Amino acid sequence: MCTALSLNTRYHYFGRTLDIDRSYGEEVCILPRSFPIIFSEAGELKRHSAIIGMASVANGTPLFYDAVNEHGLAMAGLNFPENAVYFSSEGKKTGVASYELIAWVLCHCKTTEEAKKHLSDVVVTNARAHAELPPTPLHWMVSDERESIVVEQTADGLGIYENAVGVLTNAPAFPSQLENLYRYKALSNAKDGAVGLPGDSSSSSRFVRAAFGRRYSICEGDEISSVGQFFHLMSSVEVANGLCKADGEDWHKTVYTSCISTSQGRYYYTTYGNRRISCVDMHKTDLDSQKLTRFPISNEQSVRYIN
Repeated sequence: MCTALSLNTRYHYFGRTLDIDRSYGEEVCILPRSFPIIFSEAGELKRHSAIIGMASVANGTPLFYDAVNEHGLAMAGLNFPENAVYFSSEGKKTGVASYELIAWVLCHCKTTEEAKKHLSDVVVTNARAHAELPPTPLHWMVSDERESIVVEQTADGLGIYENAVGVLTNAPAFPSQLENLYRYKALSNAKDGAVGLPGDSSSSSRFVRAAFGRRYSICEGDEISSVGQFFHLMSSVEVANGLCKADGEDWHKTVYTSCISTSQGRYYYTTYGNRRISCVDMHKTDLDSQKLTRFPISNEQSVRYIN
C-alpha cells in the first residue's frame, strides 16, 4: 500500500507514502557522482548523476524506494502484487533488476523524455540484491517538472504510460486506475461537490482521492508553502495503525511520507512516529565524493512546547 504524487506549484515537488507493516531500516541516502555502482547485468558504473532518496542499504549499496537526481528527475517504486511479471533479458535488451531500476534510471537520465527512451530497451529481471531479499513486485512513477510516466512490466511486457494525473498507487494496472477515475469526473470542489469521494484505504480509492486533491490544490508558490501543501495532500491517503490489516498479526501503516523539491535537491519527510518535517539537502554534501552519505530517520516525536 503506497501512494505517489507529482505536484507543480511555482516549482516541481514529488513524493510518496510508504505503507507497510514494518520498517526495513530505511534512511535518507545521498549517492555522489563517483560512488561506484555494480548493476546485476549492466556492469559497473563509476561516474553518474548524484542522487538523494530514501533507501535500505544492502552490501553498502542503497536500494532506493524513491529518489531524485541532481537534474530534477524523480522516481518512486510502489508495490504491484499479482501484476508484476519479471523476465530474463536473454541478451536481447538491457536487463535491470526491480531493486536497482530507480538507481539505473536516475544515474543515466536527466529528463522523463530520456527515461522513456532508455526504458524502451529495458527488461525488468528477478535478480536479487542478496539471497535474503526476494524480488519485490513493483511498478514505478517517473517525473520531472514537465511530465510524469508510469512504468509497469506485466505478462504482456513492459508498458510505459503517460500520466497526466500525476498519481500512482498499487494494483490494478495503471490503465484500469484511469478508467475507474473517470467514474468520478462529476466531483468538484464546490460546496458538497465532493460527496461520493471514496474514503477507504484501497488502492483505487487512494488513487481517486490523491488525483482529486492534486486537481484542486491551491497554495502559495514558495518552497515552505508548497512543501506544507504537499504533506496536507498526502495526509488524505496516509494509513493509521490499526485501520488496515496486514498478513498475520500486523497492521499496515504509513511508515514515512516524503516530499522532494526536485529543483533544489531537498528531501523532506515525516515518519509515523515523528510528524515534524525533516529535510536533507543533497547540495550541502560533497557530490563528487566516492562515499555514500547516510542519514538515519527519526521516529521520536518532536514537540514544540509553548509554555
